[in-house]
Amino acid sequence: MTASKRAYPRFLLYSEYNNLWQVKLNDNATAATSLRIPLTEYIYSPAALDYNYLDEKVYWADASLNTISRALLDGSSQETIVSTRLQNPYGLAVDPFGQNVYWTNTFEKVIEVASLDGLYRRVLIRDDLLYPSEIVLDVTRGYD
Repeated sequence: MTASKRAYPRFLLYSEYNNLWQVKLNDNATAATSLRIPLTEYIYSPAALDYNYLDEKVYWADASLNTISRALLDGSSQETIVSTRLQNPYGLAVDPFGQNVYWTNTFEKVIEVASLDGLYRRVLIRDDLLYPSEIVLDVTRGYD
């Protein structure tokens, strides 16, 4: 079955303090379930999260540990993909088609990009930024 015809589950992901939650958007479900992903015990962890439906992983920026990590929705296969030269990552967005992850590095006042495994990292924007925070991609038009 091709990616365009595949039936993807519908759900909402959100963070609350130091936990990631999922609410399924079918059958009138309203109960949230924990993703069982161990996070730091700081109040602002994670600072941002996004989901890549192609690799079925949730990505998050941890402003307390200064890391960007990912895991499957059941909490397995957790790995840190960026952990160096990162101070206060606050925003994060995943491009499933370009296979990249973008984030704001608030302390360094830059926007960075890397492949989904954290390789090929580079600064995308460094001029005229004053504490960048949230970030959103328009993948439907092909603009970053």
